[in-house]
Amino acid sequence: MLKKHTSNKINKIGATTRVAKTIINNSNLIDAKQMAEKIGLLKKDIKQVREQNWLASFFPVSARSQHPDGPLFKKYVYFTIPVNKVKQDLYKMVFNPDIKDGSLNKKTRAKITPVFEEALTHLGIEAIKVPSYVLKMNNTYSIFKAEINASAFKLIIESARKKKPTGKTTFISEIAGKRFHNTYSRNDEHPRVYNMFTQMPSSIRKHVFKNVYGVDMVEIDLTNSIVQCLATRGQCMKMLEAIKTNTLLPTDQDEREETKEKLITWIFSLLSGTADKRWITRCKNQLREFLTDDYFDEMESFIKAIDDLESPHTLFHYEDILREFCKNHPVCISLHDAVYIPADRTDLIDSLKRTLDKHKYYYKVKAL
Repeated sequence: MLKKHTSNKINKIGATTRVAKTIINNSNLIDAKQMAEKIGLLKKDIKQVREQNWLASFFPVSARSQHPDGPLFKKYVYFTIPVNKVKQDLYKMVFNPDIKDGSLNKKTRAKITPVFEEALTHLGIEAIKVPSYVLKMNNTYSIFKAEINASAFKLIIESARKKKPTGKTTFISEIAGKRFHNTYSRNDEHPRVYNMFTQMPSSIRKHVFKNVYGVDMVEIDLTNSIVQCLATRGQCMKMLEAIKTNTLLPTDQDEREETKEKLITWIFSLLSGTADKRWITRCKNQLREFLTDDYFDEMESFIKAIDDLESPHTLFHYEDILREFCKNHPVCISLHDAVYIPADRTDLIDSLKRTLDKHKYYYKVKAL
């Protein structure tokens, strides 16, 4: 829990627009699930939220009056704040505009910290208490979260939308007249496009579309796209049928995600070119074990398709297709192996379906 400060002066300062704006403008959305793999305390927080939501599912809204103290279903967005920089900026703003950069000492820091914390409380921002050495080891700033009903939530979303990208802007998308940037990733071998929605879980994304921008969206999601590409090249017809009917992976969502991550790890380990022989052998054996029961006859053809691949980029050809479609239609949003299209644009939905059919990709269409 954040420490609450009751000083009237601090309350007044903490609630000012300028203080809040400084914090919001320095907030950066993160992919919490990805970062949680490296930072245990963040993983613990996400797990606690998931468990609380599971308990809350037993308390429907209609029963809330009978059980007012029951757990609430909550959704969070996670982000980082460079705390030292923000405190420096706030000290300049509130106490001394002439202070030199990087010169906060113990006394001045103690003076500005209550202002910073009061502003966080006012905005509904909660801190994830991660030790500084862990943050430094993972090259990240302090981690915070805001619930979708907190006053900070929409402010952070709008701030993320307006931020100029650090990399090359490839095209502009538009939601309900609001424009935001799409950029190439500088870290991946294939030219994947990133935007602010990349950092959000699907439940938050759905909430943002509907409640922040007021748009009903349809998701056209390619099914196991990387595995699909390899199965096609290896002529693994049973696997393709399973992908088409969405039965390749377990039905339980957690098991599904775990299995999907394992598959991707095995495939890209074989493609890495840097993995040692023992690890490659292990990955091949694990892949064979996964395929043995249902796809034994196609197992070696699938692995050969991986070994014969000219370039990993071949697996991401679908991203070129989706990206080009969204470049030509700014109201459509490309995100990994999915495209989000306004529900009332049935012409664009049908157009993308025809394009994917032409390239023989399997996909599913669902309203968010």
